[in-house]
Amino acid sequence: MEKPPRRWNRANAKFKFGERFLSETELEKAGPGCVALHAWYMKECEEKRTTGMVVVFKKQHFLREADTEFFAVGLEDLFDLFKLDGLDVGLLRVLSL
Repeated sequence: MEKPPRRWNRANAKFKFGERFLSETELEKAGPGCVALHAWYMKECEEKRTTGMVVVFKKQHFLREADTEFFAVGLEDLFDLFKLDGLDVGLLRVLSL
């Protein structure tokens, strides 16, 4: 079996622990949820307390059997979510249908 390209299983090279994901101007446009999540990220990095978070989802979100499930989101993945571009958004739309 062929191994996947390294770009699919390693952290984004642009991610730097503790550096802002978005500028103040970008955050103003992003909305209150993004502002709160970015503030949490900055606080966690300042206190060097985490490398990610645990996300909880219910069975209706992904049509799973268990009532509640969990998955880990690394800070490098959170960085990628904040840096979505047009192609990424299009892929997310397709995958969420």
